Amino acid sequence: MPMQELFCYGLFADCAVLRDNGVEPAASRRAVAREHALVIADRALLVARIGKETAGIVHTVSDEQIRQLYSAPGLDAYSPRPIDVEFDDRTRATVTTYNLDEAAAALPCNPEYAVKLRALRTRLGLPVDAGASAWQLAQLNIGVLAAPLDSPQLADFVNNLDRINALADSSPGYVWRLQTDDGNATALRPFGDDILVNLSVWEDFESLRRFVYQSAHAAFVRRRREFFERPVDSILVLWWVPRGHLPDTSEARERLDRLRREGPGAAAFEFRKIFPAPSSHPESNARSTRA
Repeated sequence: MPMQELFCYGLFADCAVLRDNGVEPAASRRAVAREHALVIADRALLVARIGKETAGIVHTVSDEQIRQLYSAPGLDAYSPRPIDVEFDDRTRATVTTYNLDEAAAALPCNPEYAVKLRALRTRLGLPVDAGASAWQLAQLNIGVLAAPLDSPQLADFVNNLDRINALADSSPGYVWRLQTDDGNATALRPFGDDILVNLSVWEDFESLRRFVYQSAHAAFVRRRREFFERPVDSILVLWWVPRGHLPDTSEARERLDRLRREGPGAAAFEFRKIFPAPSSHPESNARSTRA
């Protein structure tokens, strides 16, 4: 079966997305296309720009698999083109990429697609486009169990964990969540033996809000009192993090303690009172903080 090396810079950079489309790459490795900039308009495309570069993933796939991917609705405007890439080991190769005509860069940005692609590229450790925010939203949510995790009272909660977590993972704007090899965080108890923790990062506030209140997750928000004790203090905190930063539970605890101590502010806030992302770049913000 004829095989090709395919440079992917959009959603197909993610092996999981390929598998969802019935394609299992024989190999995948990171590469950079120099003198090309990533533009997110209605869809993603590469445009020739001196001094710019776009990182992506080169998948080894068959000719038939490529035809399968790019025959999907909405992708027929993409056409194959040769592109020179450099791999992390400094070797270079001419591979195939699928791109749109440069005129497509003038189309308005598709915000839902942009959120999804920027979150995916961040998750893969790939730089995002120039139009992306330098900040992402972290959230911590804790709950004191109303009964042991293996009790009949929590059976419905436990039985739906995988389904709801999978829904989060596939939601536009999802970047990362704290989990063990079991695929959830129920075994992690940094706040106490009877306290569950949910820690995640999202592309922006709207992405998180839609998942929490406009997906199947909302049903379990409404049933929270069945599974968790009524809180006596704040149990959820939101804060902005530099793009690509993954907070640990110590950082999350500090933010929750700050919210409890000082109330909502730019460094720690709630759904009821949202603060915008900092206007400065994270590095500039850090310098001004130290000054």
